[in-house]
Amino acid sequence: MNDQEFVHFLRSKSLRVTADQWAAISAHGEALAIYAGPGSGKTTVLIVRAAYLYLVQGMAPEHIVIFTFTRKSAFELKNRLERFLPALKRVVAGTFHSLFLRFLLRDKHVNPQLLSTKKEQRTLMISALTSVRLPNDREICDRYLQSISQLKNQARVVFTMDENDDCIDPVLEKIYATYEEIKRDQDRFDYDDILITFYQAIRDDMCFRDAVQSSMRAVMVDEFQDTSRIQWLSIKLLCKQSMSLTVVGDDDQSIYRFRSADPHILATFEREYPQASVVVLRHNFRSTDPIIRLATQMIEQSDNRKKKSFIGVIGAGVKPALSRYGSEWDEAERVANAIVQLVQVTPKRTIGVLARTNRQLICLVDALRSKHLLFTTQDLGTDLYKDFVVQRLLFVLQATRYNANRTSLQEATTEYAKWLDIQKLDAQTVSRHFEQFLHTIRHLSAKSAIQYAREVYDPYLSRSRQNRSLHSDGGLDQLQLLYEKVPEDQKLSHWLSELDNLIQAPAPSAYHYQIQLLTFHGAKGLEFDDVFVIGLHDQAVPHRRAIHEASSELDHQIAIDEERRLLYVALTRARYRLFMSYSTLVLQHQTNFTPFLDKLLVKKNEEKSFTMPTDATFPAIDSAVPDIGVHVVHKIFGGGVVISVNFMQNMGHKICIMFNEHDCRCFYWEMLYQLNHISKSGDRGKGIQS
Repeated sequence: MNDQEFVHFLRSKSLRVTADQWAAISAHGEALAIYAGPGSGKTTVLIVRAAYLYLVQGMAPEHIVIFTFTRKSAFELKNRLERFLPALKRVVAGTFHSLFLRFLLRDKHVNPQLLSTKKEQRTLMISALTSVRLPNDREICDRYLQSISQLKNQARVVFTMDENDDCIDPVLEKIYATYEEIKRDQDRFDYDDILITFYQAIRDDMCFRDAVQSSMRAVMVDEFQDTSRIQWLSIKLLCKQSMSLTVVGDDDQSIYRFRSADPHILATFEREYPQASVVVLRHNFRSTDPIIRLATQMIEQSDNRKKKSFIGVIGAGVKPALSRYGSEWDEAERVANAIVQLVQVTPKRTIGVLARTNRQLICLVDALRSKHLLFTTQDLGTDLYKDFVVQRLLFVLQATRYNANRTSLQEATTEYAKWLDIQKLDAQTVSRHFEQFLHTIRHLSAKSAIQYAREVYDPYLSRSRQNRSLHSDGGLDQLQLLYEKVPEDQKLSHWLSELDNLIQAPAPSAYHYQIQLLTFHGAKGLEFDDVFVIGLHDQAVPHRRAIHEASSELDHQIAIDEERRLLYVALTRARYRLFMSYSTLVLQHQTNFTPFLDKLLVKKNEEKSFTMPTDATFPAIDSAVPDIGVHVVHKIFGGGVVISVNFMQNMGHKICIMFNEHDCRCFYWEMLYQLNHISKSGDRGKGIQS
């Protein structure tokens, strides 16, 4: 099959690609870098390029290897490859860890017993920390496990430590050595050991390298901006001989620095392969022009990136909306009201609510549950009433009820004794202390009762953290949110009854994907009809912890750049509408709007709150959606003919129009029609001839 025949093959599948996409799909040579911005169809390009290598260049599908970043993306890619062309089922696709392990098993006969869970890793780390006489609580274990993972992904354990460099903290080096020794004694591997073992094997064992290389002719790496140094070193060795290497990524979406991802790795690729073809996929098929414009202007504030321009395919749309509120609870209530109206108007519309951290989603979870809306959240930590610290406070407050059973009273008494550190007193004295406590708070309002209880509870929490006996590091924040939520002057008994009803409301569902609550990290790779980005204050975006941890001016700038990229990912998840909001008071601290967007969204009146546009005036389904072959006139692109019409999940229609022999564009019909950007001539044309 030649190029022309391949194009006809694509058209037989109703697939027409842009000039940029075709340049990426049909590129020859040993190296190709594809810069794929949000909504640019990069997965489609990967799939069609695999088909091109097979049908045009004659590569057997089993000799094409595609590395992905996550197991989920690998699974989806395999399914789409097979649906596009059954023969592509034989393409080898998987994560770096899974494919490297596959090659080690097949050609090196390495069969490690993996530490399959975080709990197993913690157990070994506890042993290591105990051995070197250091504290071994969960928080410390996780911190050292992450540090060791970074050492491995940065390849520092392969080079730096072998050379006795002084850059690594001596304490960390000692813990690392002890942890590795314990693993060796038990013949265990953690997942990052797969990367190290594969790199060392392909570097030192030529027979192994030849065996792996003989099984492939083309390598593609998806989400290349998330690749760590040890993965990149392995890929370079793997593709040293004449082998096609394609990397696909976007430096603007590199958000996994804590996993040792390097946003500059695409630039590194271009330097190390100076003869490589470089293609930028400029068309955005996901978002309307105002969303693309805002996100682009924001990310362009970062100097250390490849400059790119994007062309929106959908066209004009509603400008992103900004709202300012007095508190996080007020923000949550107003956003929840907006979501209710959206769902009522268009029940199948997909909605994403995004925040920098899970803590910022807590108020919204509460607000959505009170309105009996089903939604999905990735982290149960967003449920205020399932937080351990909050639960213990509520458990004690519940004892004020006169119908509390004897067992509950005894357990509440024991809990309260811990707060006052009076467990060593006799039971009668402890019980008398608790009865006096209950008698006092029964006659207080709910707000005053919580405040009174916290006078003894908060010091206990502080002591517990110092003693490392309490793992929750966000408990005080959650208690403050609970306190802020309680209405003024409401009786404690009434509030506890209302709380019972709220807790029994629908909990987050793992299967209801119309409304999803996610962090910026969790939203990567997803898209929604409407997106609410909440909590956009200057302590969260950029996140204060990420900035405070910077030890130098360079580290500070690196942290700022990554925080900006995180916001870019969040903004670019929206297809048609983007709502942004923040509150001016967060956990008793005054805040301002994020500096990343402050100069781009001009506030007309600083003294009045912005109103969330909740009129939900979405394009209604037009009964006169054009048929294939109908001539239309676009306000910008001129005359064209409809070549395909597809119904979309949001109850709208995606139409593709051929404006001339080479200019095929896809649009959201209802949006174009409402904005008067397109009209139908009423004359049926002959259509596009294959």
